[in-house]
Amino acid sequence: MPESTRSLSDESFSALDPALKGGRWVEVFNDLRNARPVAHSKAHEDGFYVITRYEDVLYALRHPELYASCPVTIPAFGNPRPMIPIEIDPPMHRVYRAPLNGFFARKRQRELEPEYRAAAARLIDAFVGRGHGDLSSEFCYPLPVSTIMTMFDIPTRDRAHLVELINAQVHQVGAIDNPDEAARSAAAIALQMYEYFAGLIPSRRAGTGNDLLSVLAHADIGGSPLHDDEIVDYSLVAISAGFETTANTLGYSLLYLSEHPDTRRALADDPELVPSFVEELLRWETPTKGLARTVVAEHEIGGTMLRRGDRVLLLYASANRDPGEFDDPEHFDMKRRPNPHLSFGQGPHVCLGMHMARSELKAALGEFLTRIPDFEIDRSALVENTGTTWSLTSLPATWPLPATAAS
Repeated sequence: MPESTRSLSDESFSALDPALKGGRWVEVFNDLRNARPVAHSKAHEDGFYVITRYEDVLYALRHPELYASCPVTIPAFGNPRPMIPIEIDPPMHRVYRAPLNGFFARKRQRELEPEYRAAAARLIDAFVGRGHGDLSSEFCYPLPVSTIMTMFDIPTRDRAHLVELINAQVHQVGAIDNPDEAARSAAAIALQMYEYFAGLIPSRRAGTGNDLLSVLAHADIGGSPLHDDEIVDYSLVAISAGFETTANTLGYSLLYLSEHPDTRRALADDPELVPSFVEELLRWETPTKGLARTVVAEHEIGGTMLRRGDRVLLLYASANRDPGEFDDPEHFDMKRRPNPHLSFGQGPHVCLGMHMARSELKAALGEFLTRIPDFEIDRSALVENTGTTWSLTSLPATWPLPATAAS
């Protein structure tokens, strides 16, 4: 019996299942959507429903009065408070997002593209002369990490340690099957990060900086300043969301391009195609395979009755390959128009950092293909991890050196 059929029949589906790596998730998600648009799984905690069709996922995203955003993970990370702002629902959600809007606005992010290009160029120039390297650790992660850490004015000496903690929270904890063990591990990691950011707040309150953490330290929410705990919550969400999705989308982009030289050459010849390539890659891979919601009121969706308190996983990656919404969804079409993928969500909780991610990805891919137009990634040696956001944490690659460098 095929693996995908077994995972349907025994109700053990989990988007964190290591067996789904290497692209095998595509068949399983497609089978799930075709067989049971709203399926039930007994995996993780008390079980949950999996919503797989585009129209149903979109409906849930647009109706927070039926689907509460807290918690957004399955299994839950065990945070002591709702994560701000992604686990705060309307009407307060808009209020809590307000202090961050200016940092992530489309106009500001477009203005920052030259800086992102310059940062990408510096990273590439550090390893291009070798003819080989790990594109994940040397390029995909350092670029967005540097960007978001700079926005928070995090001291350079602390950045590597924070990245280690965030990666452990997102990937290692998500792979722990035992809910109690996962909760303990998540709590221990969260405590370290909370203590670090709490230690920065007094100096930012006393100062007049214009970095993101300083803005939060002086922010006014509904007529009151933010508590230290709220500032820490904001910071942890923005830091992790600010680099994880971008880094991993960049990694999957380079992997795709290494295996499709015609597409690679087309982008190198016409950089104006890069933005539409990015949109199709987001639909095609969907690094954040899905996020969770909690049902607020009894209702029916996809022929299934959901009740208050039920947990649901909105499977973005399945929705993005739904033939009911996308023509020929199994075909990668970098000129696809329109391309209403759900990789950044939709509705009130649409990703705050989506404009930054798009600007960084456009800059990074443009600079990379200018300097390294021909490269190969060793798929047998890459390292892929499941989690809230799937990642490629090792991308060993080689590329030809210019004749002068080789001699």
